[in-house]
Amino acid sequence: MGKLNLNLGAIKAAASNEINKKESRVDNTPKPDNTILHEMSAGKLDPHRAKVEQYRYDVREQWHFTIPRIIKNEALEKAVELGIVNKKGQPNQKLFLYHCLRLAGVYIPDDDLLDARRVKKE
Repeated sequence: MGKLNLNLGAIKAAASNEINKKESRVDNTPKPDNTILHEMSAGKLDPHRAKVEQYRYDVREQWHFTIPRIIKNEALEKAVELGIVNKKGQPNQKLFLYHCLRLAGVYIPDDDLLDARRVKKE
């Protein structure tokens, strides 16, 4: 296959002119290449990938609640039984909660797609 030759200088200049026409920038500094490419490709993702990115980069909130120890221990045993464990072999409580919510009908993307720390470079 042939190599893709992408001239970022020309794209950057054209996109920069379009963006500056739409919004007057006070500091008039050029945007980084990744920002320009992101703006150019905005709205062109497939629906599944767009939804996954929305979940991945959404604001995180803490969720605290207390439950009886017996229920917690049974849930952790079930997580180990299902293989929902971390690298140390301990049950992963968050992933088990996601598993239970998925069973209840809540749409949550796959675990490898959801965590922004585990994003695979394409």
